[in-house]
Amino acid sequence: MRPNRVIQFAVAALALAACSDAFKPSAPVSPVPVATVTVVRPSSSVLVGQSMQLTATARDSAGNTLIDRLVSWSSSNAAAAVVSADGLVTGVSSGSATITATVDGRKGTTAITVTAPTPTPVTVSSVTVTAPSTTLTQNQQVQLTA
Repeated sequence: MRPNRVIQFAVAALALAACSDAFKPSAPVSPVPVATVTVVRPSSSVLVGQSMQLTATARDSAGNTLIDRLVSWSSSNAAAAVVSADGLVTGVSSGSATITATVDGRKGTTAITVTAPTPTPVTVSSVTVTAPSTTLTQNQQVQLTA
């Protein structure tokens, strides 16, 4: 190409680019507002010392799931149940708590009951009693050991 042709081509390309919508910056897109937040739990109760994972789903007004939204978690009663930043609930002591998930200012809640584990019953098959002496006199007392 000759130098004049190159310059003419470059000027034409710049003119087209300046008139083209493809090169204009677009207005920022606002995220779709959150209408509801639903908290899903595998169970309504958890044992002291045990954990369970909760999930939160944010939806728009049409019911569409909104992804890539930041969820913050809180417990109404940290003495009974605590919740991590990832929605993992751990039972602390017997009681109840409301767990809240917040997404863009909208809240969803679920109730959790924390119970103490039931002790495992023990079956006794025999008891051995020992005495310091095998002979006793009348009104004599002796301490037995089992």
